[in-house]
Amino acid sequence: MTNLETPVRRRSRAPFGHYRRRIVVALEPGDILAMRLERTRTTFRAPLAAVYRQLVEWHVQARRRDRRNARTTQEDAVKRMQSIDVRTARFHYPNGEVEHFTSQTLALAVWLALPKGARTAFRGAHDARPVYPWDYADKS
Repeated sequence: MTNLETPVRRRSRAPFGHYRRRIVVALEPGDILAMRLERTRTTFRAPLAAVYRQLVEWHVQARRRDRRNARTTQEDAVKRMQSIDVRTARFHYPNGEVEHFTSQTLALAVWLALPKGARTAFRGAHDARPVYPWDYADKS
C-alpha cells in the first residue's frame, strides 16, 4: 500500500441523479474524502473514519431490518395457524394454502403418494402445532 501524500481525484462513470453531472471524488492528505459535482465549486469534505462509521451503521440497520422482517413472517405463519381448523387432517403448502381432509387415513395416503419435489407439511387431525419453514418436506 502507498501512503496518501498527494490528492487523488477520480470521476464517476454515470451522472448523479437529476443533476445530470458526474461526481468528482478526491482522497486528500489527512485522510479526508472530498466530493463535488462536476463543473461546480462547492466541495463537501468528511474524514474517512466518519464515512466508514456511517457505512457500517447503514449495514447494521439493513441487517436488523432483514431480521425484523423474517421474524414478522414467522409471526404471520403462527397467526394463520391459529385460524385453521385443527380437527381435520391437512396439508400446508409454502405459499400459505391449506388443504383439509376429513379422513386422516386418506390424507396420509395422499401425502405419501405425492410426487418428488412436492413441498408440503402434513398435520394430522387434532395436531395443533404451528407449521414452520423447516416442516416442509421434499417428497423424495
